[in-house]
Amino acid sequence: MEWIEMAPAVSASATTVSLETRRELVNPRFENYILNTTGVASISRSPLPRPYGFDKVASPSTLPLQKLHFRARFNHLFHNPYHSAAILYIDQDYTLQYGCITSVENAAPAFAALFSLTAPSSTVHEYPSAIFASKNDLVASNGATQLVWLQLSDDHVVSLASNIPFTSTAPPILVAARKRDERLCAMVLTMEETPRESNASSRSRLPETPMKIVFTLSLLDVTLDGNGNCRCDIVMAVQGDTPPYFVHLDDDGLAFTVASEMLYELIKSTHHVSRSTLDSNTTAEKPPPSNYQWSQTSDELVITILLPFSIPPSQLVVNFTPSRVTIASRPPHPSPHVILNKAFFDTVLPSESVWTIESNKIITLNVAKNVSSSTLVGSKWPQLFKSGDDGGVGESIDPSEALSISERLEAFTSDGIDGVSTSSILQNQIGEAPEPEDYETSRATIMRFARDALSAIQKCDTEGYEWISNSMNSMLLKRDVDGVVFDTSFAHVATFPALAYISASKRWKRFIVYPDEGVHKGEQNVVDLTLGSKEEQEILGARIVQDGYTICCITNTDVVVNNYKYDVHCIVKGGRHR
Repeated sequence: MEWIEMAPAVSASATTVSLETRRELVNPRFENYILNTTGVASISRSPLPRPYGFDKVASPSTLPLQKLHFRARFNHLFHNPYHSAAILYIDQDYTLQYGCITSVENAAPAFAALFSLTAPSSTVHEYPSAIFASKNDLVASNGATQLVWLQLSDDHVVSLASNIPFTSTAPPILVAARKRDERLCAMVLTMEETPRESNASSRSRLPETPMKIVFTLSLLDVTLDGNGNCRCDIVMAVQGDTPPYFVHLDDDGLAFTVASEMLYELIKSTHHVSRSTLDSNTTAEKPPPSNYQWSQTSDELVITILLPFSIPPSQLVVNFTPSRVTIASRPPHPSPHVILNKAFFDTVLPSESVWTIESNKIITLNVAKNVSSSTLVGSKWPQLFKSGDDGGVGESIDPSEALSISERLEAFTSDGIDGVSTSSILQNQIGEAPEPEDYETSRATIMRFARDALSAIQKCDTEGYEWISNSMNSMLLKRDVDGVVFDTSFAHVATFPALAYISASKRWKRFIVYPDEGVHKGEQNVVDLTLGSKEEQEILGARIVQDGYTICCITNTDVVVNNYKYDVHCIVKGGRHR
């Protein structure tokens, strides 16, 4: 595997795009929000040809929370978007099982074994994955070291490449693929654990996970020569600290979209790309540890920063604006550069903010909050800098305040009193829990990257929106109580009225699925996926097939097919059903 050396085009910073809703697609009266018990034409449940068996993978006790979140959202059922009735899963023997939903009512899907992947020999692996790059091209991963490229026809399967030469210290997970001319363009996700830098300024009462996860998305070009030899090149790679919600590769393979909780940044050097491309004697560069701590009062922030080198005050420039602070060294200092340039979480008063320096090494910023124009409820800032600029440094707590907090927490960590659980004590102390829909969404940042420019070309401003789910070609975001659908050009294409209330009425939620086509409506259908069985079943995957008329789900042993009378629906699938 090689890194393609390409001269990046002269590019400006990424253009910021704002999301705008179309008034004609919003229904403020919720006229379509009704409870419907007659919209299901039929529902059938049948056994899988072989059990799935991969609903759990080995997880050390110190597994970072971000990785657990990614695994919890993983959809184990794959769909062929070029064949509306086709589904695929990988069974416990690592065999690709390809199924077709028939038009006969209550008929079981017909499955056929396509190809057997190599079972991983190591204990470190991820879920197996598969993506259709075209109607006849399928790429699959065994969740360890094997990537295969298969070509399907009506009566047989050809293995074009049984082991694509992509090497990495972390197992690859396929997230997108497209056939471009005679080459395969694929995007793989690797999750690599790195030691977490100690944070002297953070005084968390909870034990900190000793490892952190770096998420890397790599765009691959896979080609075959005349002798059938396979070559794999990394065209570009982007990296972030949170798992991607959504990765979309354009049909021509020239650009891709990434949605995540935090921004992804371009890796500009092979020394930064996954350690797979490096010689074993080469050490990848590590980000510098956090070099500041901060505390606050109701009207002031106190920030202490350790400078990277000794700088006399005359060669230091500190600039405050209402939204940002910049610290830089200036000539004749031998190492002129920007030391800090970050946006504050809220606005400040530059004219009332000052700075001091000690021993030419430690700078203290006393920053006045702009309390009069703050949009925060209360005077406390939850973090110092905005999401994209925050290095995860928590607020420092005064020792006396920490002791007081510790004493108050004793009631929450003691045994239950007179048969009352500690969770009940905690609930009584903090008051009523938030509404359930508060837990359905999370913040989102959306970026578009261009292959030819080797750079980010668009950054989407998602202020006022929160992430819910996605289909193959669109994103579902929450705005107020509605679910708003945007395509990858950031155009508003559909709305689910009152989706937050619909979602809040469900328990054990795991998947929200919806079709790419159709005028979306807010009608609900109550479905018992167990068909009367008392056995607890966990939904491991859910897809919409047959042009939006059918939702197909898999458990560890069964496939459930729900046929609907119309193709306009958004169904919130439960994680477990009794």
